[in-house]
Amino acid sequence: MIGAKILKLHAFSHLGGLGLFLEILQDIEAASQKRLLASEHFLSVYNQMSDRRHRRIDQAIQILQSVPGAQMHEVAAQVGFEPSAFPRAFRRLTGMHFSAYSRSVRVWRARTLLAETEIPITDVCFEAGFNNLSNFNRYFRIETGLTPRAYRTAARIRRRSIVS
Repeated sequence: MIGAKILKLHAFSHLGGLGLFLEILQDIEAASQKRLLASEHFLSVYNQMSDRRHRRIDQAIQILQSVPGAQMHEVAAQVGFEPSAFPRAFRRLTGMHFSAYSRSVRVWRARTLLAETEIPITDVCFEAGFNNLSNFNRYFRIETGLTPRAYRTAARIRRRSIVS
């Protein structure tokens, strides 16, 4: 019965089979005879591998936060990932592409430097891990809605109003 519905589902267009798919799921749940497709051993091994993957991605995030300019292949090597597998694992666990996450960490670092120091903006750019001023200005503006100079000015005004 369920098998016939699955075959019928194959003939439907993408959206047309949604109701039938839900019906199949209900039938599976209501079935009196069921068996697990994964053994207890498989689940424990999978969970161990998953925990290890999580720890390695956590390490990668810590590396990025301490060295904002770190390149993906460098981080992958440091945490023991193959360069081809690392981006998928990173995205699966963080929900972000490595480059987007790395950029946001660099902008966060730049925001901190701009707000708390008087380091020239060009030096902030390189200290935050950006390789050139043009990219720094573009991504900073995308993330904050302000140029680095405007952000520093706003931070100074905020600081003065808090002190007063």
